[in-house]
Amino acid sequence: MKKIYVLLALSLLSGYVYSQDDASVYCLENDIINHYLNDFSYDDYLDDYDTSMVMDYFNRGKEAGYRMDAPKPVPFSWTKTAGAESQRIEVSESSDFADALVYYVSADAESYDVYNLIPGRKYYYRVISTADGTDTILSSGDFETSGALRMILADGTWNVRDAGGWISSLTGKPIAYGKIFRGAQLKAANKDSIILSAQGIEAMRQIGIRAELDLRSSSQVPSNVSALAKKDADGNDDVDFVVIPEAVNARMYHFANNDATIRELQWIINRLKQNKPVYYHCQNGADRTGTLGFLIGALLGMSEGDLAKDYELTTFCEPIAAAYDPTEVGFARLRNYEGKKGSPIGSSEDNKEYMFAELANTMKSVAPVNGSYHEKIYNFFRTGVNGTSISPADLSWFIMEMTGYLMLGGLTTDVDTLNLEIGESQKINVSIFPEGAEYSSISFKSTSEMIATVSEDGVVTAVGGGSANIIVDVDGIEKFIPVIVPITEESLQEYSMYNDIVAQYMNESAYVDDDYTSSYIDKYADMSLESGRGDWPQSFTIQWMPYNGATDQHLYISDTVNFWKSIIDVSLSSNVSTYRVDNLDAGKVYYYKITATLSGKKVDIFSSAFRLSSTVKMIKIQELYNIRDLGGWTGLDGKTVRYGVLYRGSRLRRNLSEKNGGNAFTNGILDLKQNLKVNAELDLRCSDELDTKVNVAATDRRSSKFKKIGEAKDCLGANILNGDAYIVGMQQIINWLKMNRIIYMSGSLGAERTGTMAFLINGLLGVSEDGLARDYELSSFTGDYLAEGQVWKRSDSNYADMVSAIKSLDGDATLQENIYKYFNVGVNGKSITETDLDWFIDYMLEEVKSPFTDVEPISIDKPEVIKHINSGKIYNMYGFEADITGPGLYIIDGKTVYVTE
Repeated sequence: MKKIYVLLALSLLSGYVYSQDDASVYCLENDIINHYLNDFSYDDYLDDYDTSMVMDYFNRGKEAGYRMDAPKPVPFSWTKTAGAESQRIEVSESSDFADALVYYVSADAESYDVYNLIPGRKYYYRVISTADGTDTILSSGDFETSGALRMILADGTWNVRDAGGWISSLTGKPIAYGKIFRGAQLKAANKDSIILSAQGIEAMRQIGIRAELDLRSSSQVPSNVSALAKKDADGNDDVDFVVIPEAVNARMYHFANNDATIRELQWIINRLKQNKPVYYHCQNGADRTGTLGFLIGALLGMSEGDLAKDYELTTFCEPIAAAYDPTEVGFARLRNYEGKKGSPIGSSEDNKEYMFAELANTMKSVAPVNGSYHEKIYNFFRTGVNGTSISPADLSWFIMEMTGYLMLGGLTTDVDTLNLEIGESQKINVSIFPEGAEYSSISFKSTSEMIATVSEDGVVTAVGGGSANIIVDVDGIEKFIPVIVPITEESLQEYSMYNDIVAQYMNESAYVDDDYTSSYIDKYADMSLESGRGDWPQSFTIQWMPYNGATDQHLYISDTVNFWKSIIDVSLSSNVSTYRVDNLDAGKVYYYKITATLSGKKVDIFSSAFRLSSTVKMIKIQELYNIRDLGGWTGLDGKTVRYGVLYRGSRLRRNLSEKNGGNAFTNGILDLKQNLKVNAELDLRCSDELDTKVNVAATDRRSSKFKKIGEAKDCLGANILNGDAYIVGMQQIINWLKMNRIIYMSGSLGAERTGTMAFLINGLLGVSEDGLARDYELSSFTGDYLAEGQVWKRSDSNYADMVSAIKSLDGDATLQENIYKYFNVGVNGKSITETDLDWFIDYMLEEVKSPFTDVEPISIDKPEVIKHINSGKIYNMYGFEADITGPGLYIIDGKTVYVTE
């Protein structure tokens, strides 16, 4: 669209006379500004940024020949008296002339123009003559001012105006005058010379300015003293001064990504709280100043049309008075042109920082999407940028101070922390401030309903052990209330890692007889999982409620109560609210917590603990099959086979008979290396399956160990007593374990040869015959093999004949003793010493300590507990300082204790 110029009515062509019906009412807006503000509204052109009308008014004002960025004065005249030594004019809004403005005039003057009064006020005045110390009132009375825009005349600077007078949509009334002023520089750029005259300085001080915010770059501001400052009684400058140089990087469409404007407004609020009106400026009071003015105006409820006019008023400033076209000298600021170079919108990426349309459109992109300008900019200042924000309380105070609108500033609750037992409930009562502020709703959310639930009216109920936060939200203002629920044996969350089919199989009654013709496997032949595979575990999913505005979420899972060692330590994006956990050790207790960064501080979203009740650790790795940890089974003396050192599964290279035989399963091997830390590989395949040239580990040819046992296939079933393959393999495993290696052993599918090796290892460790049989039969759940009829049963000859052969070594001995004898006596001259076997048994078996029964119990009323509470040495199970409020796990001086009643 083409630029539209508005032709002014003929009545405007002769001097821009603004008529007054009452001579005692004075319009303070000069005539051209008055018409510009009142003849039309840009609210009728909100989506038409090609339309601007300011240049037409400027050109008409140029012909009138007066300063367009100055107000009209209130003229005074009187008859002087003979012999007067001095004269002064006093003007006040009070009839008793309290806080009167005083203007000193020469003794022979009979008229004076008073500038910079506030529109819409009733004033009282008196003209006083002084002679021989006696005051005589020459003239007195009252008058009223009209208009809305308060432009300020200060000799030496330009483009100065009061932020007040614009109508706020929050109240339908004008924004307060006399609090905030905007304009051009008071000292020359790059110099320390004051460009204001003495009269200009006095004019700025007379309107009340006691703080100066300079938005120019540091190189443009040589000193840190305000041009308006005077020394007070203590010798200090009486006008506060600050430079925020980053404003140049936060103007127009950049503001949403820079915290400069947030820091600027915070500084203004702090000064206003000290009753110090603020003057903010850059060099010409156009772009940097215009951006801050736009945001403040939007926050205070100005319409977009008024924001556009306020922006364009810079076009009327004094430095362009000598130029016919202000765009030629770069001072015009138009809603449809950038003005600095006269370039149309979009012609230059660099010019966007001078474009009103870019500023407006950027603000429209601020959340909430369908919110008003006020709501968007309130949210911008409240949520902040780069960790810098303004509190709701400060924003509420500022809006109240400037508009009289009582806006919600914050909330308080009758509790700051909840300590609850499972099943116990407590209501959170909420109050808002300031009292009487408007709000739409109060809502409650729990960051983890695994720990605590909360009703619509704020009743919190503890449902699980751990800690969470209740988020109280009143129109976007939030408060977090921690809920701490002691974790006890009874409250500990339990999850099984078995998938549905394996869970049913493992719950079958135990194999306790010698009848190897029976097996439970057949009944599962027609079963299939709705998702996943039979040899994969059931994932455990942690769920939580993320904080609004939080970043850098992090999940920690540890098997130590104070997170000294993290098993899972992973960064998460800010919008993630679930995490699926795979491949943890069964039968253990794990502690976990979710943290995030909120307003620059690390906070805990929630934390808890759980126990995996299953025994077998089935492992999910893409490309590979039948992977299990040999740990978890109960062995000799009730001890548990260690997790995390011995794994069994399918081959890591394809068989020679398959296409691309010998190629590695890349993704699966990477998981073995990175997640399971495997660095030793025992391959039980024979030469017709595995390339004889292979002599390095698939996981890492440089740092991992590799051993192939080619004759294992010939030693299955009863033949186990005639071949030495498994003895050689066992010796290799012992040697690697002494080197702290993590071992993965495999055949082809990890079923028969691998199953035999696993049988011998766990049998040596004292695992029951039921456990050994189940571990062997679990290979039947590999992929779709069970459905295809390719199963491995305890009734198969390979398994049943093997057990019979081992037991035949000594009919009076246990199975464990016979396996020990098998390795120690050996076959074909290959054997393992008692020293190595005893070391292996001792290394692989460990006592599982319960965090609740195997720690020192302490009564809650014992003196030593009270002493530790007083010394601040109490920490909860998450390693954070806490008070003992009930039974549960605590850390006292680095020692884990279980506090009882």
